[in-house]
Amino acid sequence: MSSFSQSYILESKFDIIEWLVNKIINIKRQTLQFSGIVSGIYAFVTVIEAIGLWYEKSWAKFLVLGLVGISIVLEIFELFKSFNFLKIVVFLTYLAVF
Repeated sequence: MSSFSQSYILESKFDIIEWLVNKIINIKRQTLQFSGIVSGIYAFVTVIEAIGLWYEKSWAKFLVLGLVGISIVLEIFELFKSFNFLKIVVFLTYLAVF
């Protein structure tokens, strides 16, 4: 491939890369800390759920229902914010699991 075609391919992606880097750089510290804490708690609960399901504990089924139920509420909020086909598919999948 010539250097022209390589630079043309990269240049067409430059706007997307620049937008993404600006978004990442401008994240507030509090937002990043909150996201990290919530992600850590969710990961911990998911590990407990997986262990409970592995050992066939009855409480693990309720934990699954709780986590999926929370996800359904968040998906309903997302559907009200903006409506598209992918969000409907995700919502229906959560509903089927619940």
